[in-house]
Amino acid sequence: MENLEPIEQSIIGVLLNNNNIILNNLLDSKYFNNTHHKTIILSMMDCIKDHGKVDILLIRKYLPQDSRIIEYIEELSQYNNLYNYELHYKQLIQEYQANQFKNLLNNTIENSNNTNSYEELATLRNELIQNLQDITLVIDDKLKNNIDDVFSIINNNNNNFIKTKPRLNTALGGGLLKKELVIIAGATGMGKTTVAIDLLCEFVKNDYNTLFYTIEMSKPELYTKIANNLLNNFNKKFSNDEVIKIKKLCKNLIIKDDGKTSLDDIKNNIRQYKKDYKKLDIVFIDYLQIMKRTNYKQSEYEFISQATTGLKQLAMEEDVLIILLSQLNRNNRSRDEKRPTVADLRGSGSIEQDANIILLLHREEYYLKEQGETIPKEIENIIEINLSKFRRGEPQKMIFKSILGKSQLLDLSNEEKTNYITTINKN
Repeated sequence: MENLEPIEQSIIGVLLNNNNIILNNLLDSKYFNNTHHKTIILSMMDCIKDHGKVDILLIRKYLPQDSRIIEYIEELSQYNNLYNYELHYKQLIQEYQANQFKNLLNNTIENSNNTNSYEELATLRNELIQNLQDITLVIDDKLKNNIDDVFSIINNNNNNFIKTKPRLNTALGGGLLKKELVIIAGATGMGKTTVAIDLLCEFVKNDYNTLFYTIEMSKPELYTKIANNLLNNFNKKFSNDEVIKIKKLCKNLIIKDDGKTSLDDIKNNIRQYKKDYKKLDIVFIDYLQIMKRTNYKQSEYEFISQATTGLKQLAMEEDVLIILLSQLNRNNRSRDEKRPTVADLRGSGSIEQDANIILLLHREEYYLKEQGETIPKEIENIIEINLSKFRRGEPQKMIFKSILGKSQLLDLSNEEKTNYITTINKN
């Protein structure tokens, strides 16, 4: 972006010295970036309204009682380059329109991450054009074609994205992709399985062909958690109608609970699944550290390196999304700051290298309970999901309400987020 400060200074200097210009063409303060310049323009407007003109003496009483800004406006009055005024005026408005265009386009692209049809995208496109017209940007055929090209790319990308939760879709630039290895990691009690099951239920509702390896939990236990999420209840027994509904929703889901499963087992299962069902989109593995070893002479680090490298290669070769749950080491427990970092992953070197995405989980409530402290209601059932590695974008933090009994993640209201952050900062 061009440095606009000299241009803004020149414009204000001309306006202070040429009342005929300011009366015919007073600029809106929104076009100015510098805070002092915005204040001066607003003061000019008030001065013109009361006196029909503006000068150094009149404007003083409309400015904040700050000696620095008084001295500054006297300095600005020395700028009186009338020759370049029209050019500077045009540059200032064009820069404002360009920034507004960029912001509107970015917001539109972000909103497009949660669209489910071309019709919804078309509505976003039309809203964008209307918003651009509202900032007096001329919408010619060339710009319309460029906008259409952007939306065509968005539509193609959206068709490839595997949709998750809306908040997560936005953070992930649209969703997850096949060929990616995603790590969901947390210490015991952080809610890894809850997060995995909530994601699984999003995939089930969208008819993705999914294979879920549960190494610790039995198939009936996992189906119960899935049913509670999809039916939004805490039941352990279900009516015939509910069972039929769950079976229908889970028609493209296969759960394998064969005990310890090796990397070779997973490879063979995936290939057999694709042979039998023609298509496979997503594979869950719960969880990395208890996968079966085929070489018992390997150290844990060697085993994890081989597993994550093999799973990444498998995701690429078989064109599937692999979501791998992982334990943390216990280093974060000895720190005052309990939030995990990538370095806390067991076998972190290979995991960080092979993963496309790493989600690290944290529940402040868990550690307060462990220490016997009172739990403020503002942090009850709150889970932080830290997008700590993201090859396609920037790391960021998301906050959800976790309903562990239903294996659900729910969005927080803005007020709940603010209350949580305020309470955490106090602690």
